[in-house]
Amino acid sequence: MRTQILKIKNQNVEGIYLFGNGPSWAQALKQIKELEFEGKILTNTAMFIKNFRDLAGDSIEGVFFTYPYSDKSTESAGKFLNFYKSKYGKEPEIESYYAWDIIHLLATALEKNNWDIKNLEKAVLGIKEFNGAFGKTIITNEGDILTPIGIGIIENGKIKELKVFDPSI
Repeated sequence: MRTQILKIKNQNVEGIYLFGNGPSWAQALKQIKELEFEGKILTNTAMFIKNFRDLAGDSIEGVFFTYPYSDKSTESAGKFLNFYKSKYGKEPEIESYYAWDIIHLLATALEKNNWDIKNLEKAVLGIKEFNGAFGKTIITNEGDILTPIGIGIIENGKIKELKVFDPSI
């Protein structure tokens, strides 16, 4: 991606939004840093995926990113974390939060629907709030699932939270 990055750099843009999390995106991030792009680098939840951070190495330093925020002070998030740590002996990766919530959301919908799968979509849409691994989750009439979203930056190789947006506000 060097050619594209150089074109961007030579146009004096203020930032690059890098969307993705595979090895090619980690390489792109390395190239952005190697070519000494001076603007802001922004990305998505890739920074929460350990494999991506490992592939990208030191090039993650100073990168801003968005991520699904887990309010660990909630009872539901605490329950998830305690279960995960006791079962696997380590902190969960972001995919585990999603898996926990979708399984528990579906189980809640099925239970409310007397375990009848025929009207499962209607049962899920009937759940307006759900407490899971991310804390409070809101389900809109259109089926959008809203969780708290955070903005962070990598400083000294560590994730630093900058701001959290609560969907219920």
